[in-house]
Amino acid sequence: DPETFAKRLLTGRAAENFFLANYRAEPEFESLNAIDVTQTGCGFDFRLQHNTPSVFSAVEVKGIRLEKGGIILTNKEHSVASSLRESYYLYIVKNFDDEPYAVKYCNPILSGLGFQRVERTIVQVTWSAKL
Repeated sequence: DPETFAKRLLTGRAAENFFLANYRAEPEFESLNAIDVTQTGCGFDFRLQHNTPSVFSAVEVKGIRLEKGGIILTNKEHSVASSLRESYYLYIVKNFDDEPYAVKYCNPILSGLGFQRVERTIVQVTWSAKL
């Protein structure tokens, strides 16, 4: 449904903007610089750089319009979160319809959120022409 996708995209962008405006309020993040990696397909949205160049925290940002709702991790996000463990944070911005606030999970795969694997088969149609 294109309308649902558009709403999810807007909520996601709003959540990312909320994160950038507020992440330094989190004690673990206050001295770190956020690097936007949303377009790189690396399995998270922001790389928070520590003083040592090879040390960083990864943050995946999700947004929920209401106080409660569901979130989806891509297979890549789940895999990277499983690999990075305590260096991976899930930052969920809730309640966009009223007053947004964030909930943060360190090592989200083992945080008790109870992620369930969902498999879907998708048919993709393409059109080709010889020139």
